[in-house]
Amino acid sequence: RDRSPSRGLGDVYKRQGISSNNPDNEIEILKSRNILGKVIDSLQLNVSYFTEGRVSTSERYKEDSPIFFIQTAVFNKTNSNTFIVKVVDSLNYEFIDDEDVSKSSHAFGESVTIDNDIFIVETNKKNKPEEGETILVKITSRDLLINRLKKDINITPLNENSSILLLNLNGSVIEKAEDILNELVKQYNTDAISDKNLISQNTKDFIDDRLRKIKSDLFLIDDKVKDFKDSKDITGCLLYTSPSPR
Repeated sequence: RDRSPSRGLGDVYKRQGISSNNPDNEIEILKSRNILGKVIDSLQLNVSYFTEGRVSTSERYKEDSPIFFIQTAVFNKTNSNTFIVKVVDSLNYEFIDDEDVSKSSHAFGESVTIDNDIFIVETNKKNKPEEGETILVKITSRDLLINRLKKDINITPLNENSSILLLNLNGSVIEKAEDILNELVKQYNTDAISDKNLISQNTKDFIDDRLRKIKSDLFLIDDKVKDFKDSKDITGCLLYTSPSPR
């Protein structure tokens, strides 16, 4: 199977009204730490699962994974870690070391605290783990993942004179690579809309501020005119008429 999914970014410019005259700028935005960080958070890419087969170890992505490692609000995404989960039965599991020695036992669905990080391990109801099955859970720091994506994602113009960008990402799991590219385009569009909304709001705030100042100035002028008329005992309006012709 093709393990290098690609995505074209031609309509992105037109949909968001972004100039396509400088593709290099758009490539920088697409590969910015801000955009890539949002992709990682949205897809929870800092957690990955692996099982050992007869020949090699393979990654189990999304619904293919027999368990889910759920991060709570109290979880440090700046650190990397590795856990080996061994399924005891349908309700319980244990963390083991490389020698298959149990380190701690827990129930699926309960909160677990390790190194001040709080998380929950649950079974996949659609793909339940087998008794005795072991799953390697790798936690990768957010910064390390951003650097990896910046290196692995390749973005190039379709040709020398084209404003269309071609996105390419190699990966052992094609569905994961496709999800990353799709989410990258989604976050790019969302970021462009946010920038437009921010510019519109700033413009509106500027105009509103100018109108308030003009209104304030008009009130001040009106007060000065009133004070002048009162000081000169003038009432009514002064009208200027041109001399009548002889």
